[in-house]
Amino acid sequence: MSPRSESRLADETSPYLRQHADNPVDWYPWGEEALERARREDRPIFLSVGYSACHWCHVMEEESFENDEIAGLLNDYFVNVKVDREERPDVDGIYMDAVQMLSGQGGWPMSVWLTPQLEPFYAGTYFPPHTKWGRPGFRDVIEEVHRVWTEERGRIDEIADAITERLEALADPTEAGQLPGREVVRIAADGLSRKFDPHHGGFGRAPKFPPSAQCRLLMRISQGDDFSEQQRQRARKMIDHTLVQMACGGMYDQLGGGFHRYSTDEKWLIPHFEKMLYDNALLMTAYREGWQLTGRPLFRRIVDEIGDYVLRQMHDAGETGAFYSTQDADTEGEEGKFFVWTPDELREVLGDEDGRRAAQFWGVVDQGNFEDGTSALHRLEAVDVEAGRFPKGELPNDFEKMRRRLLEARNRRVKPATDDKIIASWNGLMIEALAKAGFALQRHDFIDAAQQAADFVLDEMCNGARATDLHRIHSRGRTRYAGCLSDYANMALAAVALYEATSSPRWLDDAQQLVDEMMERFQSDSGALFYAQDDHGDLLVRQVEVHDRATPSASSRALEAMQRLALWTGDESLHEQVERGLAAYADALTKHPEAMTNMLRVFDVHQEGPRQVVCARGQEEGGETLQKRLRRAYLRDAGMVVVDDADRDDAQPAVVRDKSTVHGQTTVYVCERGVCRQPVTEAEELPF
Repeated sequence: MSPRSESRLADETSPYLRQHADNPVDWYPWGEEALERARREDRPIFLSVGYSACHWCHVMEEESFENDEIAGLLNDYFVNVKVDREERPDVDGIYMDAVQMLSGQGGWPMSVWLTPQLEPFYAGTYFPPHTKWGRPGFRDVIEEVHRVWTEERGRIDEIADAITERLEALADPTEAGQLPGREVVRIAADGLSRKFDPHHGGFGRAPKFPPSAQCRLLMRISQGDDFSEQQRQRARKMIDHTLVQMACGGMYDQLGGGFHRYSTDEKWLIPHFEKMLYDNALLMTAYREGWQLTGRPLFRRIVDEIGDYVLRQMHDAGETGAFYSTQDADTEGEEGKFFVWTPDELREVLGDEDGRRAAQFWGVVDQGNFEDGTSALHRLEAVDVEAGRFPKGELPNDFEKMRRRLLEARNRRVKPATDDKIIASWNGLMIEALAKAGFALQRHDFIDAAQQAADFVLDEMCNGARATDLHRIHSRGRTRYAGCLSDYANMALAAVALYEATSSPRWLDDAQQLVDEMMERFQSDSGALFYAQDDHGDLLVRQVEVHDRATPSASSRALEAMQRLALWTGDESLHEQVERGLAAYADALTKHPEAMTNMLRVFDVHQEGPRQVVCARGQEEGGETLQKRLRRAYLRDAGMVVVDDADRDDAQPAVVRDKSTVHGQTTVYVCERGVCRQPVTEAEELPF
């Protein structure tokens, strides 16, 4: 063991880095100490990037980083740097692009070799210790990289220069282009239709990742006047089938709620078992809108269960009030062990007859559907697309009782580890999801938790005044790393969502502060937004993130934040900034619309113009019926707020302040492009 390695990583805020503190590899965290040593000794840097819930990261650590011989080679040849991609997405994003350029694939663990000037020249993802599965052995890769570095340095310089030039071209915010017409949305919808899996839902082949952004764009299309009835029905089918299949598959935790990271197969049956805060936030929003669009009770149940899971397992309710990052896939060295079942285990908990029925209900078979005779629970047999048979919203009473008993038994197992660091960006996604779900479902516990988390991030993860100089990470009592574009954008959107859920103008003040700082710190002359702040001395390039990845692109979320804030403030300059930003991304939007579905949704909202719904709440009997209809309505990204007459003070924005009840009755105002329709006091008169 290297004591220097232990001392460098042992006090890091990242659980992922601390997991590697006792490796025999002489690890450094990303920072000047490592970079200066590489320059001083003219050594290549071995950069290893992962995260704490990553199954194959654990595998590579056990096979290679805990191997004394391999560690010795790494220590002899390289300066070894370990990065948590969740703490430093700016570093991860640059070198993930390089990995894809050099190897044609991406993922974690990510393994990249850099020159002392931080230029990448060789890369891959997981390497087994010895050659297998068509992958070169890590020991052989280390020796070959060292040989080429010492004997063919010119070849490395050529590769590094070429890759760096391509990275700089990707990072260059080009001059504004011509905004496309709305036909670009149809082009994306047609592309999604071609990739749609009519049997199992989703897009493309295995592995399948949850397509939250795609579903939300298709929801707009399904209700859009600019689309034909055939296009609307096709979009509706893709949404409905995909959301049903995901909810019924093993990727969804049928006992505890919440989604695992992705499905390893096309059926959504066998997941990669880690759970990410951001996935559950994005899916909570997709299912809430799916419920509002279709009225399907199953979708409402999923929203409730995701929220309950997050508040139960991922919420630091007692101390910070914020949300944790991830839960591991592995327990006791085995992926999925906490989550899977055998028929014998079901009978042991429920008895023979109920155990048999539970096995049939949740698809647990003698031979197993996962590994070693175990099964991931699912309800896929309950789905028959051709017959139009889908699961109901609530579980039958006896199966709900079984679910609770199985969950209690499962909780006595060794639990997966939780990465308890708090990430501003991911908290923003979950705060927004909970606020909107809490409003729609009248779950006040969701809204209360969202406000508690937002207050912590905006008070404790900022330097100086509230919502000022936002930082990305809070862990072990420390706040670290300057906020990235996604941190500012997602927290600004969270603040707007809290205004809409509570009608408290203080949240608009927070959103305004965050958007002002975001534009100052990240916006380029062209209107595009950089991912990292202008003080980025330890980065090779300053990226512009335009394509959606595991989360919607930071650029699209930043424009969405401006757009949502402008809905309520009426600030025309924000609409102009959205126009400039969309123009800066116009070329990419035209060429790759399917890779930018969240940006497309922002674009379509911008083209359609601002839409607000203001409900002035009266005290008459029956007013709740109108409000209930509003909460359940799918509004195609319109902003909505419910305000009592007494709350319409000078702190409220003008678009709200001048809306009052008619004859004391609850009254709804629907406004589009600055023009309001006649006020409505009866639910059947609502235009949606």
